[in-house]
Amino acid sequence: MIHLIYLSYSTTKLSTDDLDSILETSRSNNQENNITGLLVYYERDFLQILEGEDEVVMATFNRILADPRHRGIIILDQSPIEHRDFEQWSMGFKRMIKTDAPVGFVDFFSSSLSR
Repeated sequence: MIHLIYLSYSTTKLSTDDLDSILETSRSNNQENNITGLLVYYERDFLQILEGEDEVVMATFNRILADPRHRGIIILDQSPIEHRDFEQWSMGFKRMIKTDAPVGFVDFFSSSLSR
């Protein structure tokens, strides 16, 4: 098993309906492929963690790479794991806003790494 952690930047500002649609599709695909993880959205930035068998995580990530709604994808970590950190979530989600984001977290996302 591996986990893959990456950042990406949305090509458009996403509405709540857009995010709901992304989550619905992701959760369905992840359940089908036994992938777990977490998705964090802040303004137009994503941080995602995917966990599962190497082949299915990489196949999922390759679909993400081909998705025109993303750009500036940066892999932060891709490494073997012995156990899942998000085993209860087909795709946990948090939409961050400035008032609930730790200062360092906000600075990280607003540093233009993914733009």
